[in-house]
Amino acid sequence: MPAGGHALLQERRPGVAIVCGWYAMIPVRGSTTELLGFHAGPLPRYRGGAPVVWQIIEGERTIGLTLFRLDARPDAGDIVAQSSVPLDPSEDVAVALDRLDDPAVRLLRTSLPGILGGTARTFPQDHSRATTYPQRSPDDGEVDLTRGAFRVHDFVRAQAAPYPGALVRSVDRRILRLWMTEPMPDRDAAPGDVSLTADGPAIGCGRGSVRVVAASIDGEPERPLVDTLRGMRLRPSRE
Repeated sequence: MPAGGHALLQERRPGVAIVCGWYAMIPVRGSTTELLGFHAGPLPRYRGGAPVVWQIIEGERTIGLTLFRLDARPDAGDIVAQSSVPLDPSEDVAVALDRLDDPAVRLLRTSLPGILGGTARTFPQDHSRATTYPQRSPDDGEVDLTRGAFRVHDFVRAQAAPYPGALVRSVDRRILRLWMTEPMPDRDAAPGDVSLTADGPAIGCGRGSVRVVAASIDGEPERPLVDTLRGMRLRPSRE
């Protein structure tokens, strides 16, 4: 829905409107339009902002998709249809976002005739099972290296492009952005310690380490990973 969409609904009064990628609440009381929305999460779980990112952070192996009726509460309306897509632990947020496109089209094609004809069967959400997550900002992308290698790896792949990357601060105030990692659960090292393995640079975590596959430093030119990380002393967390 473009900017000014509220006024457009009032002016044209369509029978059905599909809302996708819209972050502001749309008034539904008194509306004559059937308002439906897509949410990239398995409602009632993962209500709120950035649901795909949060599902990856939490280590989910599938990413949910829900077509639902809008009501006065965020992401709480009756469900029209749901689907999900697999996501391998080696795949990042860009893959997840791309993979949701086709299922969204299929859900709409399957559901739209019943919606237009008034015969669509919907079911209420079980609010007792609801989980809600906040919207995210670039500052929320700082990695907590005191967590285990798998959790750190999930956090990194959740922040990858098109998002700003998962960041780690060095003791000399440089910002390292991790774009891709690989968990090394059997390689123990102190959180934040940078070392060189046979497969490339690694960073110690609370349990195990992560191998750095792609990274950059803000304000510095691109260079080989070994040179990027050589001599860096990383802060394990925000503290």
